Amino acid sequence: MSYYKPSLSTSTDKAKEYHWNVFHVDVHSPPEYRTLLGHVISFVGISLVSALDPSSLVRAVVHAHLGYYNMCQKNYQHRDISIGNVLMVEQGIKCEPFTIKNPNETQTEILEVCRQLGIFGQDAMAFVIDGDMAIDWRTYFGEKHDGSNSGTAEFMSKALLEPNDGVIHSPVDDYWSFYFTAQWACVFRQALLGEAEGDPTKLEYLRSLLAGGTARRALGTNSIVDEPLTRLTYGSFLTDIQPFLRAWNQAMKDLSWDWIKENRTEQFSLTFSGAMQTRVYYLF
Repeated sequence: MSYYKPSLSTSTDKAKEYHWNVFHVDVHSPPEYRTLLGHVISFVGISLVSALDPSSLVRAVVHAHLGYYNMCQKNYQHRDISIGNVLMVEQGIKCEPFTIKNPNETQTEILEVCRQLGIFGQDAMAFVIDGDMAIDWRTYFGEKHDGSNSGTAEFMSKALLEPNDGVIHSPVDDYWSFYFTAQWACVFRQALLGEAEGDPTKLEYLRSLLAGGTARRALGTNSIVDEPLTRLTYGSFLTDIQPFLRAWNQAMKDLSWDWIKENRTEQFSLTFSGAMQTRVYYLF
């Protein structure tokens, strides 16, 4: 690139011929006024892998379920339940009491279970975040979609990970994601001082299974729900919470069976206006 520099003897008028005013712009429209906005937030919540004991993890999972239920009551479905999107807190957060408007028979049972668990009057101990993949049921079924499923693979249901056959992402799939999230938290949790830690080699292998794809995750899940675990091998936390995981896994299998019998692909939009809605949510 070369530049022309007029000599000192060049007249001013002559020099102007070689000057290009790149900053001169004729503006015929009013200026665009903008306002700078700042959003200041504080971080709240810790990972489920930080649970101090099985009871605190179970309580957090139940509270997160109720938060999810509240989303569904407002016609929103999250569709990306995962270890990063379900957080617990060490100190409870004040919130409105959990309720179900005009409960039917099954929903009344849900409220009764909450009462028996002592949830009413408790501060929230867990919540769901990141709803960027959530859908609005009021508009979703009238829109066009590419057929792809949403979620984080390690926590998605088996049905969603299989080749797409027209299966619609339902709350049952989200509840499977809750299960796989809690299972992940139990296996990846680090033992606290004084706890039985288990065999590091065995635990690392189990962790690799849960993070290794659908078939390997199934193998790892079967090890947790079908085989007796010992503290010497898997530590005290996973061993103590195994009965809960086994019961929950079986409840999910029964729920999935019932859901398929209701013809999930053809009657999905109808089931949420009737009693099936509450059967989907009722796990505890």
